[in-house]
Amino acid sequence: SVLPRVALPTIILTLWATAVCFWQTTPGLQFFFPNSTVFLTVISFVLSLLLGFRTNTAYERYWEGRRLWTNLTVATRNMARLFWVAADEPANRDNTTEKTTAMGLILSFLIAVRNHARNNDGLVTDDGCIRPEFEGLLPAVPTLSASHPYLLTSSKFVHTDILYLLNAYVDDLLRRKTLDMPQCGQLIAAINSMNDTVTSMERILTTPIPLAYSLHLKQIMYMYLIMLPFQLLGDFKFLAILITALATFTFVGVELIGSEIENPFGTDANDLRVEEFIADAEVEIS
Repeated sequence: SVLPRVALPTIILTLWATAVCFWQTTPGLQFFFPNSTVFLTVISFVLSLLLGFRTNTAYERYWEGRRLWTNLTVATRNMARLFWVAADEPANRDNTTEKTTAMGLILSFLIAVRNHARNNDGLVTDDGCIRPEFEGLLPAVPTLSASHPYLLTSSKFVHTDILYLLNAYVDDLLRRKTLDMPQCGQLIAAINSMNDTVTSMERILTTPIPLAYSLHLKQIMYMYLIMLPFQLLGDFKFLAILITALATFTFVGVELIGSEIENPFGTDANDLRVEEFIADAEVEIS
């Protein structure tokens, strides 16, 4: 709920409406203020259009984020299935360890994408320790593929390095003839899909709603709410206080909901449950 963030503006504007009502009903303190429904009609119409556009745009970004994470889920499930089933076991060699390592890479990729979406890139913390979420998941790369000795150390874009490693593993399987060409094509397609999806996520993250639009919306909204008690007092008397409080709760709440969900990969209560998605993937892949 956005109630904690709505509470302060609602309290302030309710107090303002109370002051206006007492001010305008106390003899000797009143001043003339035009009482016309034209102001309310015009401004409320414009405000409704702006809020509607703001909310629709934010929800489109939220829904797009959910669709993109679904694409990641599909690609990682397909990749895990193909690694386990399509990659043949060489003669006199158990490749369970390298397949398990590949599963760890897939799960690490999802974690790295989540961190990247929250601007928390990197493999190690500031004190030089590996991030706890990657503990036990990242491989000793030479075991995975001796011909592609890429090392994950302190790369900022961990998800990109992991895609390199997965691609190298597919190449190695093909070179050892433990993977057929059709299955290789499917795995490469899954890797490409994962890369495309991350790029689309970055588009959402790096293209926010223009600041000028957000600021102008807030300015019009608060101008409307500040002037509202003057317009309501003549017809509703002290009920104007309650109406102003309800209007503030409604308009500010809708605007705040839009600001929360426009970045669907964050940690707000209304954002996507990315941690649950990753936990589900861990159960499936493991």
